[in-house]
Amino acid sequence: MAKQPKWQKQPSQCPQCKIALVRKIKALRSHFRSEHGRAPTHGEELQFKNFKNSGTPYSDKDFVKPRCEVSGGGCSPK
Repeated sequence: MAKQPKWQKQPSQCPQCKIALVRKIKALRSHFRSEHGRAPTHGEELQFKNFKNSGTPYSDKDFVKPRCEVSGGGCSPK
C-alpha cells in the first residue's frame, strides 16, 4: 500500500457544517446520515477527501476594498 502524504493523515472537515472529522469516507457518511439526514454527494466526498487547511489563513485586513464602486467611472459621494 502506498504511503499517504502527511496532510492526508490530518483531520478533514464536513463540507457543509465545517465540523472536524477523521479523514475516512465512512466517518463522513455516518456523520451525514446522523446530522444532515441524507448521504453525501460524490462532490462532497471529493471535497472531504482532498481538504487541506490553508497555510496562511486570511483576515479582513488582507483584503483591499476599492474606493470607487459606482459604475460609469465616477466615485461614490461618500
